[in-house]
Amino acid sequence: MKQKIHGHLYDTATAILVASEEPWVISPVIPLGLRKKYLYRTESQRFFIWHKTHWEKARDFIEPVTMAAAKTLFHQLPVKVQEFGDAFPASPG
Repeated sequence: MKQKIHGHLYDTATAILVASEEPWVISPVIPLGLRKKYLYRTESQRFFIWHKTHWEKARDFIEPVTMAAAKTLFHQLPVKVQEFGDAFPASPG
């Protein structure tokens, strides 16, 4: 998914997945409107959440977040795709 927000392009195809919620469980009783969160980092060290849904009447959307908010969300999400140090590399000093 691609979305341009405040002049910045966020693209799940080119960004790095950092962490996410549990994978989808295919079930006939998935609550309507259920969304999953996927935390991504761009090459330019911007973070965003892809809010994905399987409900046909809802739309997926991207939400840019600060690094501080991304770190908080990283700790909350159960599926870690990257280690913390890889997801949030130290800035050159």
